[in-house]
Amino acid sequence: MNLKEYLFSIGLGSLLCITICILVVMNFDPEINATLPLVFFYSSLFMGIFSGFSFFAILAKKIKYREDEIVFRQIKKVFRQALIFSCLVSGILYLAHMDLLNWLTFLLIIFFYLIFEGVIFSKGEMQQ
Repeated sequence: MNLKEYLFSIGLGSLLCITICILVVMNFDPEINATLPLVFFYSSLFMGIFSGFSFFAILAKKIKYREDEIVFRQIKKVFRQALIFSCLVSGILYLAHMDLLNWLTFLLIIFFYLIFEGVIFSKGEMQQ
């Protein structure tokens, strides 16, 4: 699979996940204590953010480097960043849904995210 097919499949999956997320928001009432719509919402949101962030990051690297081999070597790093970012956004939205999010917890989550990303980034720089 070349990079163009890879980007097309990730973009199509991202659009599908965002469409499912929008359909869940439009068709289900969050006030009703139904667990299944919330599971569908958060899982489709997570996958949509994950694949969308991956798509745009890989596309930006493709535009920057212009060589497929260099971009393919960067995919592991992009997926790690997309996974952490989508967990962060989904977690923050879940905490807001459960009324557990205030400005202090939000700032602490962002602070620990930046520390975590900095430790991983500096560890990766030392290994190269």
